[in-house]
Amino acid sequence: MKRYFAGLLLLLVAALTVSSAQGALTGKKVILAGSIQAALGAKAWEPNGEITRMKEVSSGVFEFTAAFPKGSYEYKVAVGGTWDENYGLKGAKGGANIPLNVTVDGTIVKFVFIDSEKMILDSVNDPTVVKAPDSNPQSSAYFASLTTPAAPPMNAGSSLDAIRSVAGSPACSAGWDGHWSRSVVLLPPAKGLR
Repeated sequence: MKRYFAGLLLLLVAALTVSSAQGALTGKKVILAGSIQAALGAKAWEPNGEITRMKEVSSGVFEFTAAFPKGSYEYKVAVGGTWDENYGLKGAKGGANIPLNVTVDGTIVKFVFIDSEKMILDSVNDPTVVKAPDSNPQSSAYFASLTTPAAPPMNAGSSLDAIRSVAGSPACSAGWDGHWSRSVVLLPPAKGLR
């Protein structure tokens, strides 16, 4: 009886190993490069820009979600952090830029890249295929973790003291942990207030 269960356990472990290897994540670095990066506060057209790095949600399927200000943008998918492998309109290798026209401030856009098909979709251009969430999941956790201190009363000449009191808050002293680099920060912290 013990041999039977040991054999069954060994068979189960082997089956799980094979099934997990078939669905293993590729580990590829996939970036949405374009003017969309500048809209999120980073350098535009940066194939290694972390702010628009896509998350691999299943083997070869990458997603990124962000809220954008109203405007007209363009983007491509860059694989590996360089322009050596990039895909544009209709998934063409080295193809034309993909247009993205955001008509309302704060529109949440979800992007999907399917590596095996070189298929690039977004919730603005392909709303029947890709549905954006009602809220931006990447920025929600970040903003929920912040606490904003009550603003001190302002007197003439006390602006610097007010800035110093905010700079000492948990929101500004949390330091760089890379988390918000994949989130859309609609109102980024002022430089030098950490």
